[in-house]
Amino acid sequence: MGKYTKKSPKFFKNIREINGFKERRCTQCKEWFPETTEYFYMRNKSKPEKGFNPECKKCSSKRSRKWAINHWDIMKECFKRNHKNPERKAKEKERKKIAKKQVILLNIEEKTKIK
Repeated sequence: MGKYTKKSPKFFKNIREINGFKERRCTQCKEWFPETTEYFYMRNKSKPEKGFNPECKKCSSKRSRKWAINHWDIMKECFKRNHKNPERKAKEKERKKIAKKQVILLNIEEKTKIK
């Protein structure tokens, strides 16, 4: 049985329901937050029934940032490897084109609304 399965008593120490709203306690900072995607990352986006990660987004970001600082050599190598890949460069270029078109369309819509 995993560390925080739904059958584990530890699981219920970090989840509560008040007035029909589910709340979850971050396992790092120990603060209570509504159990939503605004405060917690999904464990697996393709399988939402798996629920949310045990730590809040702020603590998750802090942990990731700390890891990146402590493992800068690994991060630098991954960055170089990913940005030398021509397929990735082509995808990024296409994504930027689409984003630019969307911004242009939004600007045109805003200008037509004003008039």
